[in-house]
Amino acid sequence: MKQLPDPWQLAESPELGVLHVLDAALTASSVALVAAFPELEDADFEGESPPALSTQSHLADAILTHIAGLQAAVLRYVVVTQRGYRSQLVRIDGDF
Repeated sequence: MKQLPDPWQLAESPELGVLHVLDAALTASSVALVAAFPELEDADFEGESPPALSTQSHLADAILTHIAGLQAAVLRYVVVTQRGYRSQLVRIDGDF
């Protein structure tokens, strides 16, 4: 999520502000984990035998996987919420 929710969106759906902060924290966490474990940067171990990684690297990889899933869920929630917000605006504008 790049764009901050506007005041009208926050009035309608205040959780969007916190979800934006959560997304930023998840992005920062991903960057920090990859900086700490650069071997994970382009790692896609699915279908192949992974290189010998430390326990910390394996845990960092698991966290990165969960971060990606959570960010996708947050984005879907925001998109659905904003669609509802936009449809309400259309209805309001149509009433005038």
